[in-house]
Amino acid sequence: MNISIVIPVYNGEETLEKCLGCIKKIDYPKKSLDILLINDGSTDNTLEIAEKYKAIRIITLEKNSGRIIARETGAKEAKYDDILFVDARIEVSKDIIKNIEKIDYSPLMAGELSLEKYNSDYDTLFYLIRRKVYAPYFPQNKYRKELWINKHNFANAPKGTGCLFIKRELFLNSLPEERSKDTSD
Repeated sequence: MNISIVIPVYNGEETLEKCLGCIKKIDYPKKSLDILLINDGSTDNTLEIAEKYKAIRIITLEKNSGRIIARETGAKEAKYDDILFVDARIEVSKDIIKNIEKIDYSPLMAGELSLEKYNSDYDTLFYLIRRKVYAPYFPQNKYRKELWINKHNFANAPKGTGCLFIKRELFLNSLPEERSKDTSD
């Protein structure tokens, strides 16, 4: 499988180095990977950090346009139709693409939580409220446990988009009409 890894990032200097370090260590033929970083108008050292990684294509948006526009840009610029979106705040395992191949399904979404803690819609709802109001970002080490959200655990897993594996056409056709900086996809 050929796969484009798209990393949208805005002011990610605190986490980007770890994220890209993990991307670089992915155990998969490098000739089958296209790694693309979308710098969403960052005003910190994001661009300087990304430029250290020679195997990554970088596209810089002039101003911060939001996650949807950054992902859309990445999907349109990706070399391959299979796309893995990776949030710049997470560290992927070196086997992430092999794990995607084993599951053999698209789309796939990965989350950061263990299902034992959030085993009802009620728990999930209040977790999401707490996350949005009190702690909109988690430290990078919280994302290390790989949890692929699928039809069996979908109802019980919070849907932050740490990793999203999807076909380009499906992603582009499912974008919301509203594409402002504050719109969530």
